[in-house]
Amino acid sequence: MEVIVSYTPEGAKSIIEATRININNDWKTIKTTAIGKYPYIALSSHKLDFGELVTGLSITKEITLKNPSLVPAEFEIQEENEEANVLPSFTLDCYKYTIPPNSSFLIKVKYSPSIVGMYSCAHYKVRVKGGNEAKFTCLGQALGLQVSLSSNTVSFGEVTLGTTITRVLYVENKSKQPATFQFATDKKNVFSFSKREGVVKGRSDFRVVITFCPTDTINYYERVFCIVQNHLILVIVH
Repeated sequence: MEVIVSYTPEGAKSIIEATRININNDWKTIKTTAIGKYPYIALSSHKLDFGELVTGLSITKEITLKNPSLVPAEFEIQEENEEANVLPSFTLDCYKYTIPPNSSFLIKVKYSPSIVGMYSCAHYKVRVKGGNEAKFTCLGQALGLQVSLSSNTVSFGEVTLGTTITRVLYVENKSKQPATFQFATDKKNVFSFSKREGVVKGRSDFRVVITFCPTDTINYYERVFCIVQNHLILVIVH
């Protein structure tokens, strides 16, 4: 008959037990010993600084959890600052695991900013069951695309009624990523745009022709907003 003896340590201490077994009125003694060890986890880094990153992109860094102890280390990672969950920018590929003795475990942290100009800071706590606690911080700054207009003012001067005049405006994109733009203007207007929306390729420009066709002998003035994805609003006056 096989007898299984289980041991669940409640602390870091050594235990010696004597077990008596009666076999056909012949008493036998079995000595059992065990040593309880605290699990322990050490981090390869306590801060992951992702620096500046354009909104819409993502970058991944790694952090290593080392278990130098002689027992398995069961851990769980929790985020300390709850406000970071409202607009999460950081994600981990694993939040709980059991690391074998004298082993390590790699965790990948992904930074994906979603709001231009937002500074993200997330604090994480690594809780080891029956062992220690370790903390690390993730930092990142979200940047917008480098998009601008060739001019913020378009002047048509004096134009005779019944005639039209055009001017050329360029939407310039100095970023590597493409930029989506849209001019907030009405089609039925004395100022008309050849393209009211489009996509500017990375490190390129987009040509827009603005046509002015006056209907009355008055001064015309208009502010037009150019909405660019992952960028602040641009304004032109004509």
